Amino acid sequence: MEERISNILIVGGGAVSGALARKFAQYSDAEEIYIASSSNIKSDFYKNIDIREDDLTSLLKFVIDNNISLTIPVSNSALSSDIVSFFESNGQNVFAPPKRACDLMLNELSCKKFLYKMRAQTSKFGIYNKPQMAYDFLKQANFPVIISSALPSGLLGDDKLIAATMSQAVRFTDELFINKSE
Repeated sequence: MEERISNILIVGGGAVSGALARKFAQYSDAEEIYIASSSNIKSDFYKNIDIREDDLTSLLKFVIDNNISLTIPVSNSALSSDIVSFFESNGQNVFAPPKRACDLMLNELSCKKFLYKMRAQTSKFGIYNKPQMAYDFLKQANFPVIISSALPSGLLGDDKLIAATMSQAVRFTDELFINKSE
């Protein structure tokens, strides 16, 4: 006999979570659908719970208390906190790759280096630890360009910019190197 999926938890906010919840709501096997995110968006087809995406202990307690039969982490913070291994070690059904399998996706710098090394088609990029080297790269670049911090996303706050002009690119590069000691 097939196991029936009744309660589903999606960990992470945004359009992906909403689209998954909407799709699961179409199936008769899905009774309650929950989304764990900090946003309080109201919906007819899911309930929002206010638990941080990387608070694994609270998420596990919620899953056990609410008889959740399937957890689907979709956010980078949930995947990087290794929710998959934690839930599996506690006997819970979770659908996502483990943290180790996501490392390239979660770290843009490592991913770019890997793609370049494997000669995969990827946009031109540069990694610089001195402002002058970054400025020299920008002088040769075709605009718009994406300028990004080498630190994991979110640690600096505004760590990425799509610069349409050289002056925007220089201002943001200055901010990364000088103001934030990047």
